[in-house]
Amino acid sequence: MRSGDANRQPSGVRPRALLCPLAHRRCERNPCRLDDGACAQAPNSVSFHYLAVTSNLSAPRVLFRVSATRTLGDSLRFGLLGGRWRRHFGVRRADRNTGQLLLVSPVRGPATLEAELETVELEKRAPLARYIAKVTLFVSPYDF
Repeated sequence: MRSGDANRQPSGVRPRALLCPLAHRRCERNPCRLDDGACAQAPNSVSFHYLAVTSNLSAPRVLFRVSATRTLGDSLRFGLLGGRWRRHFGVRRADRNTGQLLLVSPVRGPATLEAELETVELEKRAPLARYIAKVTLFVSPYDF
């Protein structure tokens, strides 16, 4: 069995995985070949963040901010990717270059929730680059 065959889909298309070495908090994609459309659709980087909070934290509450110091395009779009815990989170724009991940409802601990915040750089509404921030929220069993 060749490397990658285990991930091969019935159609012959392999999903693109972005794997990070142990203890890394941010992974960046290697440059793509011009004819590799699947590579161009993959995120430019994925970062990993971990937060610990008390049980039943009041909501709505800003948990995490993501911003761009400079952008390649003319605008940024912030969004929340699908997931099991999506109902607990929301996203809002704080300013032109900053998005915020919100806790929209209190969570009773102990619990571990995950959210994926996507930032897309746009030029005339066409995507130029994608960045993913994966946030893991550890909720304590205690409210103090």
